Amino acid sequence: MSLGAIVYFSHATFFGGNVFFNDVTVSRGNVFLDNVTFSGGNVTFEGAAFSGGNVFFNDVTVSGGNVTFNNARFSGGNVMFDGATFSGGDVTFGGASFFGGSVTFGRAAFSRGSVNFEATAGPVLVGLLAAVGTPVPSQVRLPAGWLPPGP
Repeated sequence: MSLGAIVYFSHATFFGGNVFFNDVTVSRGNVFLDNVTFSGGNVTFEGAAFSGGNVFFNDVTVSGGNVTFNNARFSGGNVMFDGATFSGGDVTFGGASFFGGSVTFGRAAFSRGSVNFEATAGPVLVGLLAAVGTPVPSQVRLPAGWLPPGP
């Protein structure tokens, strides 16, 4: 499935069941998932390709369930998690690659649940370390190359 032009999921709530965006391609246009709440069930973006356009996860709340970006490819465009709140549930980016485009986590907050970036490839994401804080909380797992230097 390819998403382009303008697609809105803004202010939606995913609270049960399964929603699959697997292998979706975003190569142009704007996709709005801003102010979305993930509070249960499973939402997957596994194998998704973000190669252009803009995808807004701004001010999203993950308070339960599972949200996965396993093996997703971020190679162009802009994907923004600015202002996202991770307060429960599990978010995984296992095997995702970040080479090109921009993926940002400005003003994101990590308080509970787990967020896993292990086994990802590419540079540290803009704003992620500032949002996570130092020391990195135990519920946030980052690749060794992304960790700030020790004392």
